[in-house]
Amino acid sequence: MQDLVRGYQKCKSEEIIDVVIRRKKIWNCTISTIRTQKDFNFLKVPHVHFSGEEAVDLGGPKREYFWLITQKLHQVGVFEGHGDRLLFTHDIDLLQKEFYRHAGQVIAWSVLHGGPGYPHIHPGLLKMMCGLNPGHIEHSDIVDESVSPKLAMIANIQTDLDARDAISAVGDWAASNGCNRI
Repeated sequence: MQDLVRGYQKCKSEEIIDVVIRRKKIWNCTISTIRTQKDFNFLKVPHVHFSGEEAVDLGGPKREYFWLITQKLHQVGVFEGHGDRLLFTHDIDLLQKEFYRHAGQVIAWSVLHGGPGYPHIHPGLLKMMCGLNPGHIEHSDIVDESVSPKLAMIANIQTDLDARDAISAVGDWAASNGCNRI
């Protein structure tokens, strides 16, 4: 990941792009900037102005902006979970509104320009996003109350009787959710 970031940082433009943000509408302003500003480019250096505030961006407003916008990701509904082990939610409405895409863009933009990124993503999810084996993900990381007990039942199989019970109780559900070998 660090090699990828270094590679992109070499591609960064020295050009500046002005980004005007309203603190109370930071998510909407960010998405509007990405979608509508005709010369917008993630490789350009963002020069952040908070609407109604007097400040020259010598780095402070940009760092504050990236910290604030990545914190906002907790509130827009694209992640769920506990602490620093967040996973993506499953929300068709957010998918249609491109919130997942924009969340990824914001995180990448932050990392590219020295911001905090998003350290709350589950380590296994981050590995999958980088094309690596995620390793073991605990069923307790899944916050959906209808899914977690089913995964726990499968994870706790120790005997043939446990396996038969699990297949009988959750086999159809598991197969319809991509676990075909059950």
